[in-house]
Amino acid sequence: MLIVLKKLMSKIIPFTEKEIRTKIKSKIGPEIKRGTKHDKGLIYLDEIVVAKVKIPNGHSTPLSRDNQRHLIQSLKLEAEEFNSLIKCPLSKKEYYQLLKERV
Repeated sequence: MLIVLKKLMSKIIPFTEKEIRTKIKSKIGPEIKRGTKHDKGLIYLDEIVVAKVKIPNGHSTPLSRDNQRHLIQSLKLEAEEFNSLIKCPLSKKEYYQLLKERV
């Protein structure tokens, strides 16, 4: 377990909260539920909620590695897939295809 965790953390690129927030909202398009501190995103497949994700605030500071790791798990992605989602090679269609395979 510890080896897997170290492997996951070593692959995570440090993105800012704003970058992550923008990409999640624009590329995944979750249903947004406003919270007091953070927004929550509900991700649906065939009208069933399959993932709940805490959407970071729009700060220009990097999101901590622990929070990024939690976010990656919430999105049901691997670290490299998450990096691709934020850097743009992974499209909305490809994300939902991955999601369908994992739920």
